[in-house]
Amino acid sequence: MLVAAGVLMVAGIVIWEFDDGPRGTGGYRAWSAAAEKLGIADVKVKTVAALGKGALASNQGEAWFTQTHFVHRKSGKVVSYEIATGKIAWEYRLPSDDRCPSSAEQVDGRVVITTGGGSRIDCATLTLLDIGTGKKVWQTELPSSGPRPAKYDAPVVHGKRVAISAGRGYYLLDLATGVPETVESTQGCRGFRFTVVDGLLLARRVCPATGDGLEAFGEAGESVWQWSLPQAQGKGENWPKLAQVLSADPLVVMVTLDPSSRDAEIWKVDREFGRQTTVWKGTDGDTSPCDPHAPGLRHCPRGAIIGEKLVLHTGRAEIDPSAEKHEGTHDHANTHGELFAVDLETGKTVWTTPVIQNRTLGVITVADGKIIAYQEALPPQTLLRRSRKTWAGVPGLVVAIDPATGRDTPLMALPSDSTTSLRNLTGTSSFGHLGTSALWDGKRLALYNKRSYAIGPTLDAVVFE
Repeated sequence: MLVAAGVLMVAGIVIWEFDDGPRGTGGYRAWSAAAEKLGIADVKVKTVAALGKGALASNQGEAWFTQTHFVHRKSGKVVSYEIATGKIAWEYRLPSDDRCPSSAEQVDGRVVITTGGGSRIDCATLTLLDIGTGKKVWQTELPSSGPRPAKYDAPVVHGKRVAISAGRGYYLLDLATGVPETVESTQGCRGFRFTVVDGLLLARRVCPATGDGLEAFGEAGESVWQWSLPQAQGKGENWPKLAQVLSADPLVVMVTLDPSSRDAEIWKVDREFGRQTTVWKGTDGDTSPCDPHAPGLRHCPRGAIIGEKLVLHTGRAEIDPSAEKHEGTHDHANTHGELFAVDLETGKTVWTTPVIQNRTLGVITVADGKIIAYQEALPPQTLLRRSRKTWAGVPGLVVAIDPATGRDTPLMALPSDSTTSLRNLTGTSSFGHLGTSALWDGKRLALYNKRSYAIGPTLDAVVFE
C-alpha cells in the first residue's frame, strides 16, 4: 500500500519517489493478510553446514519428516533433529563422504542410502536406515563382479524389495535382509533407472529392438504394462530419450529430443492407442518441471500433475515500471512469477495465478487435492542510494492452490525476518536448482539444501511449524 509521496532532487533532476513504508507491494500484502489470519510460524530447526577452510561446496542430500523429527542427509552422515526442541537427536556416520543418492521416499520409517563402494565413481554400498531410531537395519556391498551403480542410480523401495539400477543391469534386494539378486539384461538393454509412481515400480530401459521405454511392475514383481517411445523415422533424425516421469496414471513423461541442445517436451501418453500429446515444449532450466539429468527417474520439483492438469511456473520476470500494475518508483523491486495449469488432453492453459508485484510462486508438492506452493521470500532493497530509502522486502508464505480455478488460500506465514534469514539458503522458488529443495507434511515446512556452495559456515536447513 502506498502511504506517502514526495519529490527528490538528484543532480538537478526531479525524480518522483514513492515511499511505500513497511507494508510494501502486493507480495507483502498477501503475506501480511496471511500473518494476521494465521499468525506467524515458528522456526523449529535451523542448521548450518560447517564447511572446511577454503571449501566451496558441501555435499548434502535428501531430507525426510517423521512424526517428531526432521532428518537430513549431510556430508558423510545422516542427522536427526527433534522438531520440538531443535536439538540433534542422533547422528549416523556413513561409510564414506560422497555424492551418492538416497531413496526419496520412506517406507515404514526406513530409507535406503547409497555410498561409495571402494571407488570414487560407483555407489555400490547400500544401507537401510531406520530414521526413527538412527539404527542401521542392514548394509550390503554389491558384488564387485557385477554391474556397479553410479551417482545417477537412485535406489527405490517398492513392496518388499529395493531396486537400484546399474548400467546394463540392476539389482533387486530383499527389504528384510538386504540380500541382492543381480539381474543383467539378456537382450542388450542398458540405461536402466527406477522410480515408484502411483503404486507401481517403473523401470526405464533402452533396448536395441524396442528403443527407449518403460515397464511397470506390481508389488509381487509381475509386469503390468510396457511402453516404448516412438523411434526415429528418417536418416539422421534423433530418437527421443526418456528423461523423467511425472505420473503413471495418466502416464506423463519428460523427453529430450536433441543431444546437442537442451530441448525437451512433456508428453501425455495414451498407451492403448500408441500416441502422445505434447503439453509443454521448452528447454531444461528454471521453468522446466524436471531435471533430465538428475538421479533416478522422478526428479520434477518444479511441476506437478493433479487430475488432468500439469501445473508449471512461468519463471521470474519484471513488471514494466510504466505498467498499471507496477507500484513504487522505477527502481522499486518489481519481480513476479506465476503458476499456470495446462490441460493434459488439449495442451492449452486453463488458468494462471494473478500477476502480483513481488510475488513469485513455486510448486512444493500436491496434498489433499491442492497444489502446495511457496511464495518466495525477497530481501530488503535500497531504492535510491543517495536517498537511502529502503523497501521492506517480502517474507515467505505457503499457499494452497485450487486446481480447478487457480485461486490460492494461505497456509503458513513465515517470520518477517525470513526476508534476510533465508538469503543464504534459498534465493529462489525454482526448487531443484542450486540444490534448493522443500518438504511439506501438512503442518510443517522444511527448506533445505542438497548441495551448499560457500566458504565457511552456511545455512543449510530451516524447519517452520
